[in-house]
Amino acid sequence: MCDYGVTLVCTYVCSQLLDHRTKELDQIKLEWNSQTSSLSSRHAREVEVERERALNAQTEAAQRYEADKKALVQSYEDKVLSCRPLCVWREVGRSPL
Repeated sequence: MCDYGVTLVCTYVCSQLLDHRTKELDQIKLEWNSQTSSLSSRHAREVEVERERALNAQTEAAQRYEADKKALVQSYEDKVLSCRPLCVWREVGRSPL
């Protein structure tokens, strides 16, 4: 048979051990939550930086496109204007007069 005093001591020791383990688990939970929060914040900052970088690259590409388009149109117009006198001269040369 079990002695009542021994049972009380065992219950007390188990209770103390359980309390100690619970405190350890609570501490681990706090550290885990802190690290998770820190990682989430860091990830959010990295995503924001990458989004801004992509937006800047897109803006720069759009500006280069518009500048290249404008230069190409201007070049085309310059060539058309430079050819116009030649076209007029050829047309005059073909006139029946």
